[in-house]
Amino acid sequence: MSVQLKELYKATSELVTQLHEANQEQFERLLAMREEVIEGLRTSEAISAEDKRLIGELSTFDEVIRERMSDIKEEAREGIQRLNQSKMQKNGYEQSYSAGSYFIDKKK
Repeated sequence: MSVQLKELYKATSELVTQLHEANQEQFERLLAMREEVIEGLRTSEAISAEDKRLIGELSTFDEVIRERMSDIKEEAREGIQRLNQSKMQKNGYEQSYSAGSYFIDKKK
């Protein structure tokens, strides 16, 4: 298990050093890797002191990663909101009537 945990630690520390350039796919790969390690830990009978130390160090990265993931989520939400607003504005300028109909106005 220690090998997988060390690989996870390496991937996590690399991601944290490039946190502001990281994209959603990189976070998804990291989360998948974490899931694999967690499943491996659940099936193992004993966790070594080295593994416990690495797990403790990994947990120190959690808050920074969560904050960045939250920022990415917020950026995506704002992007969707801008798209929806531009659609509404575009719809306001498009013809919403039938081209075959007429309006006749009479003078008083």
